[in-house]
Amino acid sequence: MERLRKPKQRSRGKRSSRATHQLEESALMTVLTQELYNVMSDAVIELGVSRAQQRLGLKLALGAKRRVRPSQTVLKNERGVSLLVAMWRRDARYRGPDGSPKVLPFYGKGASLEALVKQCIPGTPIPEAIKILCEQSEVRVLKGEKVALVGNPVNIMQKTPAISLAWMINQLRHLAETCVYNARIPPHKKGMGRFERQVYGALPKKRYAVWERSIRKLLQTTSNTIEGDLAAEDPKMLSGKDKICGVGLYVFREDGKLG
Repeated sequence: MERLRKPKQRSRGKRSSRATHQLEESALMTVLTQELYNVMSDAVIELGVSRAQQRLGLKLALGAKRRVRPSQTVLKNERGVSLLVAMWRRDARYRGPDGSPKVLPFYGKGASLEALVKQCIPGTPIPEAIKILCEQSEVRVLKGEKVALVGNPVNIMQKTPAISLAWMINQLRHLAETCVYNARIPPHKKGMGRFERQVYGALPKKRYAVWERSIRKLLQTTSNTIEGDLAAEDPKMLSGKDKICGVGLYVFREDGKLG
């Protein structure tokens, strides 16, 4: 007679250990989410968003059937001004024989401020464009209705609460997309992700101030090089399948105020 086999008993210890680990992981993700919310809540409060506005925004976000990105509309002119300055500096039509940006007339066909405005910030009146450029870039108005691009090519963002918040959202989206993309790559496929690195250390307050000034020039040079590589592609000429790409550089110091 064939002996009856006893059914295999699963190890309660292993199952219990796995369940405990899942509970611990779930609890950890919950408190990390809370910390993330605290960081964001503190940041937007610093930018002028009340807790009541935050609660309303969260309610609208959770109940919305369709997601919207108002930050793109808010930053439209900011991006247009950056593109205008970049074209002025790098497009051969707007450079002189020595390679420096030409002095441009306000109006006219060919190389003129009017032509740049039509391409980069269409619909903006020339007087308004001049005002924006003088405030946000190192552009100078010359006699005879002409403008010159001098000094540092950095585009200075307007300091309104809405633009500051939209800019932060834009940067967080890019960082989040990079983190999520890299997190989905299997461990055995090292080096396949998007470049993501943070370098940090500790410095006394006085030494930090000196270091911050010295590193700024290096980062600006790097940014100019990257901008030159990407300037060959005009975003307005890209097809629907092409994606905007780039590099984000910033200097941080843990002030201990957020989260």
